This record gives sequence, C-alpha cells and structure tokens, in this order.
Amino acid sequence: MPVSQTGRTLALRNRDEQIQGMADREFDVVVVGGGITGSGIALDCTARGLSVALVDKGDFAIGTSSRSTKLVHGGLRYLAQYQFRVTHEALTERYVLEQLAPGLVEWTPFVLPMYGSVFEMAKVGVGLVLYDTLAGGRTPNPHRRIGADELAAMAPGLKRDRLLGAYVYSDCRTDDVRLTLEVLKTAASRGATIANHAEVTGFVKEGGRATGVQVTDRLGGRRFVVRGRTVVLATGVWIDHLLRMDDPAAPRCVRPAKGVHLVIERARFGFDVALFLPTAPDGRLVFVVPWQGATLIGTTDTDYDESIDSPLATREDCEYLLTSINNAFPEARLTMADLVSVQAGLRPLVSAGGGDTTKVSREDRIFETASGIVAIAGGKLTTYRKMAERVTDLVVKRHVAAGHLTTAPVCATDRIGIGGFAPGPTPALGSANLPAATLEYLLKTYGRSAATVAEIAAEQAVLAKPIVPTLPSVMAEITYAVRHEQARTIADALARRTHVVQLTRDQGRAVAERVGRVMAGELGWNDAELRSQLASFETEVSQYSVPA
Repeated sequence: MPVSQTGRTLALRNRDEQIQGMADREFDVVVVGGGITGSGIALDCTARGLSVALVDKGDFAIGTSSRSTKLVHGGLRYLAQYQFRVTHEALTERYVLEQLAPGLVEWTPFVLPMYGSVFEMAKVGVGLVLYDTLAGGRTPNPHRRIGADELAAMAPGLKRDRLLGAYVYSDCRTDDVRLTLEVLKTAASRGATIANHAEVTGFVKEGGRATGVQVTDRLGGRRFVVRGRTVVLATGVWIDHLLRMDDPAAPRCVRPAKGVHLVIERARFGFDVALFLPTAPDGRLVFVVPWQGATLIGTTDTDYDESIDSPLATREDCEYLLTSINNAFPEARLTMADLVSVQAGLRPLVSAGGGDTTKVSREDRIFETASGIVAIAGGKLTTYRKMAERVTDLVVKRHVAAGHLTTAPVCATDRIGIGGFAPGPTPALGSANLPAATLEYLLKTYGRSAATVAEIAAEQAVLAKPIVPTLPSVMAEITYAVRHEQARTIADALARRTHVVQLTRDQGRAVAERVGRVMAGELGWNDAELRSQLASFETEVSQYSVPA
C-alpha cells in the first residue's frame, strides 16, 4: 500500500537557502533536470538514503513535462507497433501511479471510433483484449464495443459515414506539471536540496572523473559549485548539449521530435470522454482530451532541428490538427479563430538513425560517460518512476562498489504516496471564506495542500479573488506558488503553477502586472524588477500564442 505523507512538510523550501545549502556541501548525487524524470530520480535516491541536490536551468517542468497530452497510459499505438515491453511497463505504472496519487492521476473513458473495415475493427478488438490482459485486469472497466447510436450520444456530431461503431476503454489523465511538482515536493520532504533557474555551465573533474557541476543562478547571478559523488543528467532534449560540455566529441543521444497541442474552449468543442480519432490526413490518431475545463487536441510528431529552448507551433501544425478534427466532426468547422492557445513540446527520443519519428521506440536508455556521468534519454511521462528506478539502481551499485554504502537499498517509490495526493483523509475546508466551487477546484488541484492555499486566501481579501474572472484560479495560488513551490517569475506562476497562460486568449497578459505585484510583495521586487519581469513574461508566453 502507498505510504501517506502525513506529517511531512510538503513544500519546496526557500530557494536562496537551497542554493546556499548546495554550495556548502558534497552530495551523494547531483541531478541535473527538474522535469518529471529528474524529479523521480531525486525522490528515488532520497528514499534510499542518498543525499541529493537537483538543479534546473529554467523552471521545473518547463520543457516536455509541461507540454504533454496529459495522459498516464499504456499507449495503444505502441502495442500496434509490437512494443510489448513498453506497453506492459506503462500499463503497470498507470496502475501504480493511480494508487500513489488518486485524484491527480484519474481514470477516464477513452472512445476509439472505427470506420470502414470489419476486419480492422476485429483486429483492434483483439488488440484491446491484449491491452486489458497486459494490464493484469487492473482497470475499473474492461474495454467494450458500442454501436453508432451510443457513440453519437457520447460524441455528438461525429462523422457517421462508414462508421461501424467504437470501442470504449479505460486510461488515465493527469496534470503533468502538478505531478512533477508533487514528486519534487515529496523528494524535498525526504531531504533533497532543490533549486530552479540554476544553470549548469560546466563540470568539475578530478582525475578525469566528474565530481560536481558549475552552476550559475540565473536570477541572482551568483556562480557556485555543487559537488557530488555521482552526476546524473535527466535533461530531456538538452542532454546532448550537456554531454558535449563534458566531451566535445560525444555522439548524439537524442532525436528531438516536436509535438503540438491546441486548446479550445469546451463550449465550442468538447466532450465528457476522451476521444482517440483515426482521422488525421497521414493516418495518425489524434487525441481529444478534456483538460482544465477546456479541450486539449494533439498531437503532431515531426523531426525538429531548431531552437530547443523555444519550440513553436506553426500554422501548418495547427491546420494539420484542425483538419483531423474537422474530418471527424464535419459540422464543427473549427478554424484558427477557435484556438485559445497552442503549445509545442519536444520528445527526447533516443537517437536511432532516420525514419518516421512515430515509429521510434519510446523506450528509455541510460548512458555512462568516460568521466562517470550518468545520463538518461527517451521514455515517457507514464514510465518516469521506472526510469528513475533504473538510474538509481545504477547509482546505488556504484556507491556500494566504492564503499560509500554497505548494502544496496531497493526501490520503494511504488509505496510512497505523491505529495498532497497521497492516500489519506481529505482536509476540511468548510471554514474557508471561499465559494464552494473554488474549494472543490482547490482540492482537485492541490489535494491536501488545498488547506494551505485556503489559509493564504484568508490573509487578505485580494487573495480570495479570481486571477481571471472566467477561471476558478484565485490569487492565493500565486502567493502559495511563491512561498511553497519556488515560483520566481510571472511565467512560473501563470504558465506552470496555474494554467492561466494556456486557458486565456491573451495568454494572461491582462493580469500579468497584477500577479507581478502580488509576487513583488513576497519577493521584494522594486518597480524596475517588476518591469523586467513583465518583459520576460511577454517573451516566454509568446510561445503559447496562436500563430498568425
């Protein structure tokens, strides 16, 4: 059974103190990368008794871990490509994560319409039997076949020409950023020292072995060294940059593949179920997923060789997805004008030559350099915990061999509840002076940590007010993000601690200054710093704006 986190402090402690603490000691492990994989490694290492420092050059989950399809799933497409090991591991992890973070990882019915070929429908039915079998029966409902009339009730407007029916099966959704933050906070509660906006600019070496990293605080400008017996790189698509910092002749490890998602208002287009549509122009299947009161549509899968710091969705990307939806729902007639926001993320696929990115395996791979650096590439959100386990197994093996550990502790993260969503009693928020709908939203978003957000909302009347009138988010979340989740820029608060950027047509520009002033009160910004923050916010959130 999962271990409750009751009694532990669930917060990312003061960032300045964390940086000071990093510079004053040697750690067993230095993790570079604050996405879901690095966060999972930090938690696994701390759970096995290792001291850990984690840094990220940007914000936590700023890359792929905030730009996914928000699914914790086995991957039907991988099964169709005979990637049975990947599918089985992902289905097992889907169950584990739902147990560790119920409410944050939640079951959802997925609908897969079938057109044209009776043989193809039968083939997919066999695949779903295998999907359920590989899951070990650990789903709330096995897949079932439905007719056209029941399908029409679930997805009104779906094209009926040559429609044979559909399959309904179970998979899970999550908030990818929130999952990353809750894993990080769980690692922090077990002693990990963690800081964002801290960029690794080089490696410290002794006798040719990496014994630490050189770091620059991108907010304060301080340069310092973090020493560690093992350096682990979990930086996604940035991994090649860091490996070549260690060895300029290092071969390419990662093949970035761009995935674009669209956000559309639920009132314009959306359903209570998720859809997996076989109507893309090139034969790919496209997801339509309920998300944050809106609808998320994705994704593309194309090679990418431009800036990995700021991938952009092009008009061509958007029109590809809109065409896919309009093929399935002819009366929807979605256009670029219907888009609220867009986002482009980069999958860190293991480099394996050329060919279609859709056919590249989603398996992960661990690399060890001549200097002793451990790096991991590939994988997917769903399997982050197993990826972390494999890396930590290697780290532990090294520490035992070097005499730093007398025994090899085994992985326990399959029994450690995740942050405020670990199984346990729901906090009573009835005394909070907030509308019932807001309290319900806070519980769903923060789990038991909602009580802390509600307490902050009671400090000042302004903190109980909505950030945006059309969304349930309240200003207290901004203060909470600064105090407990190391939000240090306006984009940290509006693009990742909340989803205002993705859920408003102006990407939060109208409220950015008001949010900035709340943050300034917490962080001591003067007017010049606030102006600088607003300029930086504009630069970052332009990535989410609908292309002209």
